[in-house]
Order: sequence, then C-alpha cells, then structure tokens
Amino acid sequence: MAEKLQLPFSETEFTALLNENRSNEDFVNNLFRNKGNHKLMCSALQEYHRNDGGSPEVHDFEIIRINFTPAILAGRFTCKFRVKYHFTCSDVRNEAGDTIVWDFKMDEGKHVIDITGEEPLVREGE
Repeated sequence: MAEKLQLPFSETEFTALLNENRSNEDFVNNLFRNKGNHKLMCSALQEYHRNDGGSPEVHDFEIIRINFTPAILAGRFTCKFRVKYHFTCSDVRNEAGDTIVWDFKMDEGKHVIDITGEEPLVREGE
C-alpha cells in the first residue's frame, strides 16, 4: 500500500509560492527542513523496504523533479535516497539506492499538504 503523509504549511510560504516569490523547489524543500517532517518522510521511505529484511534504515533523502500546478494546488516530486541494511545474523551491512515518486495536493483552507507515495511493486506470489 502507498505511504501517506499530511504536513502543515505556513500561510506565508503558501502565499509566496502562489505569487511566484518562492520557487516550487524552495517550498517543497522547506517543508522537509522541519526535523519532524524530515523524520516522517524518512520513516515513510523506510516502509517501502520493510519486507526486504536486513533492518532497513533511511536517514536522509534528496528531493528531485518537482512539478507544481498552482491552478489545482497539486503536484509531484521524487525522493532520491539510500537504504542502509544490517543483517544481524550474519553481521552483513550494505546499501542500496532508490527513488519514490510522491503526489501531493494542498488544502488551502486547512493549511495542510496531503502527500501520497507511489504504490509499491508487488512480486507475484506475495
């Protein structure tokens, strides 16, 4: 199932975005400068790998390919990140890169942004 987040945004930031005084990139990146929001996103990205074994961890991410359509207050961005695995039985550690695409819709009245990640790939037989 796709991961979902709901994050608050400030009226000031929202107005600056709509008036083109703030770029799409700055607006989205600023959401995740907040430590709590950053942690929520890392946890959501980690969830996409929970069935991989090896105690997956995600500590950071980069936001790329940001698109926003002001007329419908919606857009999309991609998170690029590294997943760190530690297989405790064999004491093996490794890493893998991944990207997850997130769609978002802004609720102007509630000052929240609803963010939904892509549906995870499901292997046949799972």
